[in-house]
Amino acid sequence: MVRLVLDLARRVGNNPNVSVVPLGRALDLAHDRPAGIFLLGRSPEREDMLSWGPILVEEEMVLLTRTGAENAIGDLAAAKARHIGTLQHSVTEELLLEQGFGNVTGVPTNILAARMLDAGRFDAWCVPLHAADAAIRAAALPPKGFRNALTLSKLPLYLAFSHQVPQADIDRWSAAFRAMQADGSYRVLMTEGAPGQAVGSER
Repeated sequence: MVRLVLDLARRVGNNPNVSVVPLGRALDLAHDRPAGIFLLGRSPEREDMLSWGPILVEEEMVLLTRTGAENAIGDLAAAKARHIGTLQHSVTEELLLEQGFGNVTGVPTNILAARMLDAGRFDAWCVPLHAADAAIRAAALPPKGFRNALTLSKLPLYLAFSHQVPQADIDRWSAAFRAMQADGSYRVLMTEGAPGQAVGSER
């Protein structure tokens, strides 16, 4: 996804400083300076906090477990009985609470969540599938050690901007994204970085 955003930036004549920071920190930074955040789920709580650009991807929200029959999760009811980790301040955290999950632990980054799941600190990790692949690789963990146990939903993930970014600039980013879709470069980038390459599946 970083490649996608950098390509969009090139098309709008921007040279952004892309940093990976905890989501809560990114939301705090967006309060008082021009900034963009990706990939961000949209929720009623966030609606007025940010200005919303294009939907970059519709992503599967999944529960990952460690590989092994003893870690399998058969259905949603079984999942709700488990200890679930997820990203703090995220739409996935909201999704779990809305669906009645009672034992949820929020962590600052997906890389930390991957390491905690690998260490058995919780039973499953709720995460967008593409983000899971990236975090597992960044944490230098063996991809075959994780499995997609259950898909909870599909969620659109946005490129969002702080209110300090002029609407005309946001419109340029949105137009550049539509141009990428039209000329086929979006499809090529998404194929190259398709989710599910690092993580197995029980489906």
